[in-house]
Amino acid sequence: MISNLLRKVKILLLLTIFFALSFLFSSWTYAAPDELANIHQALKERHKPWFAGETSVSKLPPHERAKRVGTILPRQVNDGELLSPPETSALGPQTTAPANLDWSLQYVTPVRDQGNCGSCWAFAATAALESQIMIAQNTAGGDINLSEQVLVSCGNSGNCGGGYISSASNFLRDSGLPVESCYPYTATTGSCPNACLNWQDNTYQITNWHWVSSNAPTVEGLKTALYQYGPLVTTLQVYSDFFYYTGGVYDHIYGNYQGGHAVLIVGYDDLGQYFLVKNSWGTGWGENGLFKI
Repeated sequence: MISNLLRKVKILLLLTIFFALSFLFSSWTYAAPDELANIHQALKERHKPWFAGETSVSKLPPHERAKRVGTILPRQVNDGELLSPPETSALGPQTTAPANLDWSLQYVTPVRDQGNCGSCWAFAATAALESQIMIAQNTAGGDINLSEQVLVSCGNSGNCGGGYISSASNFLRDSGLPVESCYPYTATTGSCPNACLNWQDNTYQITNWHWVSSNAPTVEGLKTALYQYGPLVTTLQVYSDFFYYTGGVYDHIYGNYQGGHAVLIVGYDDLGQYFLVKNSWGTGWGENGLFKI
């Protein structure tokens, strides 16, 4: 009787371990049936210049993919918040934007990973601040690493369920951010008291911010703003084919709407007809974490 009981316990333990491993592996390797094949077919039929494959994000189950987006689209823009061109650009006295520009070569920090938290709005805003510091201090090739978690937990701009880039920008202006070690990223909404003591006394801030456009920005308007000011925070609408992007110039061709997403435009190329953008999904997605669109 004891022998049978032990055998049942062993079987139960083995089944528990099996189900736990099955759950873990399914989380790591999830792929919607035929989704990638359908994307490949659509790319072939419509002759689009981008490539699709399994990525670190496409392998996630749907509920985890959903946490990779989360930006709430901007509220109404006031006229006073619109951009006015400066007398000189961040790169010098040239008045017209050049044919190509890539801030990521010198003044963009490495790609971060927001994990399973809809904090893209915080990562995009923080990345913009990091770039502005590097440009202002002329520290090309550096890696200043600021705390996205302080923005998520203390900024009153959103949480892991989404947030506003406008409110985040206000926080960068009014309070600023300390370095990453003050409150390392947890991929949770967290709590502001968990940040380092008196973090407000040692932050990096911006003096102001503006919208490039209150309606539909033009290509020339974006190029000019990129040249004159540096990398730009922006939002886009994500569809399921975007999870499978591995390279080329992205153009939505397949799948359902997944949500709003905030990213950082870091360059453009007139010949290639694309903008270059920094994402916050780690380097296992896209072109080492960047994409063209």
